[in-house]
Amino acid sequence: MLPMTKLPKLTELADMGGEAWQSLMTQILQAYAEHHGFEYRPGPTSGPDHGVDGFAPSGGVPAMKGPVIFQAKWMWGGLHRGGKKAKIQESLDSAANEHPEMRHWVLVTPHELTDAEQKWFYALKPKTPLKRLKVHHWGHEQITRLLRQLCPELFARYYPLQAKAELRVGAAPHHVFAGDRGLAIGGDFHGNVTIH
Repeated sequence: MLPMTKLPKLTELADMGGEAWQSLMTQILQAYAEHHGFEYRPGPTSGPDHGVDGFAPSGGVPAMKGPVIFQAKWMWGGLHRGGKKAKIQESLDSAANEHPEMRHWVLVTPHELTDAEQKWFYALKPKTPLKRLKVHHWGHEQITRLLRQLCPELFARYYPLQAKAELRVGAAPHHVFAGDRGLAIGGDFHGNVTIH
């Protein structure tokens, strides 16, 4: 496979923000669950989420054994300090209280953790201790990889220039259809999208 183009940061996308981030994460995680064959339940769409934006109650998430909680946060830069640190700890504590059976808690943010953030994050524990709980972080690289692989129509929506460029050089792992309206990328789960 040819090398993929470098993508702008998720935080630099014009139409991305808190609500759009939550919606994007729900769509990506549902596609990920369908692709890998595990049960996925989105968190609440309104009101407090109690540290849960998505739940794989029966496990089945690749490289993770047991129930998995996903928490998406539209935040970056200094996650290990101040209010951001407090919000992440609060989300982990809420998830542990609501789902004491969880074995993995995955924080999803739009950027990669710095060394200082990693040191703090991977030592996190809920106030109510849970045996065998592991925390994980998914950032820009994991999210854009899943967009490319599982949600080509969303990839084309948020990264139209890169999607076009990758189609031209054959780097994108998608089906391409030529029609009178332009190029369309075949999606596994949501149909086709036209790129102008």
